[in-house]
Amino acid sequence: MTKLISAGFSRLRLSKIFWLGMVFMLVIAMVVVVNQYYSCLKYGFEIKLDGFVLGFTIIVPVLAAVFCSLFLGTEYSDGTMRNKLMIGHSRAVIYLSSLIISITATLLMCLAFLLGVCAVGIPLLGGLTTPLPHFFIMLLGSVVLVCAVCAILTVICMLISNKAIIAIVSILCMVGLLLLAISIDSRLQEPEFYSNVVFTENGTVHPPDELIPNPAYLTGAKRAVYEYAYDILPTGQALQYSRMSAEHLWQMPLYSLAILFLSTWLGVFFFKRKDLR
Repeated sequence: MTKLISAGFSRLRLSKIFWLGMVFMLVIAMVVVVNQYYSCLKYGFEIKLDGFVLGFTIIVPVLAAVFCSLFLGTEYSDGTMRNKLMIGHSRAVIYLSSLIISITATLLMCLAFLLGVCAVGIPLLGGLTTPLPHFFIMLLGSVVLVCAVCAILTVICMLISNKAIIAIVSILCMVGLLLLAISIDSRLQEPEFYSNVVFTENGTVHPPDELIPNPAYLTGAKRAVYEYAYDILPTGQALQYSRMSAEHLWQMPLYSLAILFLSTWLGVFFFKRKDLR
């Protein structure tokens, strides 16, 4: 496996899509911080570095889908996959080495985002206000989240032979999961009551100070299901980490680890049985 990983890193250093991803994450981090800083000056509100530092989590699902589909997708079209098998590497080793390269490359892109935020954000906004132990727990959770996302994408990239189909399926999968997480988030953010409004119902006018139950507010078992789904979905975790609003700091990394190991096991299992002729 060491030789495959070493060859993968050599290929990564020459990969245009990897370096484009690095530059994109670095630039987007700086642009977002500067844009928000000037909006702060214009409208007179206060922003903190905490709101940006883990912003890479919301970008990673789609960015990783693009990178993995283009980087790993060439394994079949270039004949690299067949060459690896011909020189004696097992399918499990080939799969795991691809996963390791994908995770490493994506984490380096996330590091570029962090560097961009810190390089511009600290001089303009100051340091973090979140306690460091709390921040490092969230950062560790974000790293595990990235690994889980890459594990899902590696399954797609290694089990589909057509590069174009890999790209379409990977991007649609991550966009779909992101939209699902946003939908769940919007339902969970519904207030339990409306207040300070005049609301007419059946001819009755409620005074402005009356609390009116919100029919869209989730309660009981339905709310619990939504909360579990929000924590389990990698994109749901991404939304929470990006806002530094994650509450279940110990549970979410465990969910991501479960996704990582389950996806890897299933990927290796089916890859061993895939017809590569």
